[in-house]
Amino acid sequence: MIKLILSTKLLYLSLLKINPFSSNGYIIGPFIGAIIGSLFTWILAYITEKYSYNKRKKGAYTILNSEIRTNISNLERYKLYYPLINRWDLLNNGTIKDIKNFYKDLDDFPNIKHDNWDKFIEFVPDFFREYEIEMIIKFNSNLDRLRQQAEHLSENPLIFDEKQKNMKLNDIEYAQYMDITKHYNMFEKNFDELLKDSKKIKKIFEEKRDKFDYFKYNIIVMIIGYAILFIILILLK
Repeated sequence: MIKLILSTKLLYLSLLKINPFSSNGYIIGPFIGAIIGSLFTWILAYITEKYSYNKRKKGAYTILNSEIRTNISNLERYKLYYPLINRWDLLNNGTIKDIKNFYKDLDDFPNIKHDNWDKFIEFVPDFFREYEIEMIIKFNSNLDRLRQQAEHLSENPLIFDEKQKNMKLNDIEYAQYMDITKHYNMFEKNFDELLKDSKKIKKIFEEKRDKFDYFKYNIIVMIIGYAILFIILILLK
């Protein structure tokens, strides 16, 4: 970029040295050269500023994409290491110990954050459409709710008689079953819905990945600018 600026300055100076030609007694060669040089300098400054802004924007997107993928990856990893039993299987084959382990495993629930989304919010409208922003905000909100739910439940573990730990849930009274499993069922439902939504969120980010080839774009614009300038110089001669 520095070399390009220096070369432009040299080109500008050369414009001022164009052999003047007169029209009605006025020398207009240097004047036209000055105008062309000033215009091209302005174009270069604009392109340089745009390039710098796009570079920052690409960096912001990379961070946001990494953040959302990390959150989703943490959810998928948690499900892999601490699989939640489907509520119907829990009713038919689950035991009180399964519920006990559920509360215990919540201590390892990932600390999900989306601070960078708030940090780079100024770039967000450049990346996403309005409905996509709404989907991502809703997803982040549900992430927060699930994390808060996990923290709350982990602080209030299930209390039961140790002798009952291997008792099947379908062997206890229905009212007691509902009381024991209500938080589990709610968490399992929210968790599965969030993982399902995560596929849509990942797709949104993937669609934006190919729109950040700004370097090539700016090089092409610069080349066209040089070409136009040289054509004008030839015509002036």
